[in-house]
Amino acid sequence: MASDDHDSPDVPQDDIGEVTSDDHDSHDHDSGDGTANVGVFYGEPTPRHHEGDPSSNRTESVALMVAAEAGVEATFFEKPYSNYEFDQYDAIIVGSPTYNTGAKDYRSNTDWDDFIYDELPMIDFSNKNVAIFGSGKPWYNKFHDDGTYDYTDGYGDNFGDAMGELYDRFAEVGATIFGAVAASKDFENGGPGYNYTKSKFVRNGMFMGMMFDQKNQEAMSPGRAKDWVQQLRDEGFFTPQSE
Repeated sequence: MASDDHDSPDVPQDDIGEVTSDDHDSHDHDSGDGTANVGVFYGEPTPRHHEGDPSSNRTESVALMVAAEAGVEATFFEKPYSNYEFDQYDAIIVGSPTYNTGAKDYRSNTDWDDFIYDELPMIDFSNKNVAIFGSGKPWYNKFHDDGTYDYTDGYGDNFGDAMGELYDRFAEVGATIFGAVAASKDFENGGPGYNYTKSKFVRNGMFMGMMFDQKNQEAMSPGRAKDWVQQLRDEGFFTPQSE
């Protein structure tokens, strides 16, 4: 079982504000953008990848940035699922890595996998807004000690695949999906794109949410989080749907 999301240092806390992750219970959150109750939920492999080392979880780093921009807390999504009452939310932002690389389903190797097949189909999301983000490791070059090229590594053929699965499953239960961005491959000279070849998160030339590359473009992540959350505001994500 391979992964497209391995070790990378956390973004310093100074860059993401005072938001902290909530490892268990979900809570009501008012984003301050409107009247919507908003939750941010992120998956990591359970037990957590390199548990005990807070600098190793890329998706958590991104979730904290996104949550800070949205003005809410980030919650680590893990079993038991009875901890979560999604009826209380008007809108949720969900995130994940792709660890089960190349798989047809159960692609994240997080607790989202069982949830989206066993629990989510029983929840009505027809009046809820959903936005999806992910962390992934596209192609990157490795070099010898003398600086000469050695080989290309990464998971550019499966970039963000688990987020495509989240998109499909939430759409099936009636969620309105927000936050699509251009699936750019223009990664040179600072982006804004990514060095990948294939992604199951892409529909009609668009990622169905925001991708973050904490391996090669970590410095771009705070800006991506800020711009994406502003896009969500502009799209009306933080406004509840009428009953």
